[in-house]
Amino acid sequence: MRRARLIPFFLCAVVAPAPLCAQWALTADAGVSHLRQAGIPESNAQTFGATLDAAGERSVLRTSFLAALAASGSWTSQGLVVGSIVGPNAGMARWQLDGALSAFGETSEASTTSAEIAARARLGTSLRGGALGVGLGSNSRGSTRNPLYRAQGDGWWSIGVERVIASVALTRTRSIFSVASNTQASSPSVSYLDVGANWRHDAGGLTVGAGGGLRTQSGSPHTSSGWGAIDASAWLSPRFAVAVGAGRTLDDVVRGVPHAAFVSVAVRIAIQPHASMLARPQALAGPRISVERLSDDLLRVDVRADGASRIEMMGDFTNWSPVVLAANDNVWRLERAIAPGPHRIAIRIDGGPWIVPVNLPRIEDDLGGTVGIITAP
Repeated sequence: MRRARLIPFFLCAVVAPAPLCAQWALTADAGVSHLRQAGIPESNAQTFGATLDAAGERSVLRTSFLAALAASGSWTSQGLVVGSIVGPNAGMARWQLDGALSAFGETSEASTTSAEIAARARLGTSLRGGALGVGLGSNSRGSTRNPLYRAQGDGWWSIGVERVIASVALTRTRSIFSVASNTQASSPSVSYLDVGANWRHDAGGLTVGAGGGLRTQSGSPHTSSGWGAIDASAWLSPRFAVAVGAGRTLDDVVRGVPHAAFVSVAVRIAIQPHASMLARPQALAGPRISVERLSDDLLRVDVRADGASRIEMMGDFTNWSPVVLAANDNVWRLERAIAPGPHRIAIRIDGGPWIVPVNLPRIEDDLGGTVGIITAP
């Protein structure tokens, strides 16, 4: 495996928080998995992984790395960098630019790399909405390089701490590896349609997710196949969790990797603290928030934070524009017309990063950052 090609991904991971200067989270996993793959003996593998998320007010960067060591001593690894920039609010519509880089390698084999850039139009809010876009890129292995074209649509819907995302994508590219002859080759163009959906629940110290989809590939022969996966993470302390997962992957038509079924279990270490199942939220150090309905239209939001000299808040009810809270002894207060129901918020203390008060459930927003949920009575 040519690990040198993965160096740029680690460099991006190291410098990612610097330009974003907002929210960031770093986790590392170590575990074992059991893999059943077509044409390959069933085996166990040790797995190692790391993920870094960094999000600004209108940008997000995610880098991840995963490596597996099989019982035979062979390594497989892959790295991924994904970034997005979203335009300013313009009513219900916004533009979004996405970029992605990936690398995949096996012992004694050349790495496969890919790059893609896409432009999308977003409609709706962070609670519910959709996006349509197109993208182009390329994938390469050694001296073989092929173009990639994609059209994609997404939709999302959130209720409280529940989030559902559905997507459909039409992709046209070429395979750069022939499974039948086990040789590198540029095959005729292939087109495939992917339809999928994902659900995620993140509240307190428990994170649960599930997803599935169907791929239909054109050409001869015309084929269809499905994929599915479930995962769960139980945070036993603010920086330690046990993560489990299982699922079935699709054939990788670009790399020539057949479909597989897997089961995995890992321990997860987080640099930034996470809500814990075994700790009461009020026992955690950090700012806390409370809400009170003053009238049919007016809601009072109080933030308590020791030693703060300035607190800002942004949320869906501020159109994600920062608002400075008024000081009242050790309480920072905002009174505003806020409709009943769940709302997403984040706060910033003394110009620091945007964070979630410790007594709120937290979920990922549509940019990959973390926000809290308050429920207005």
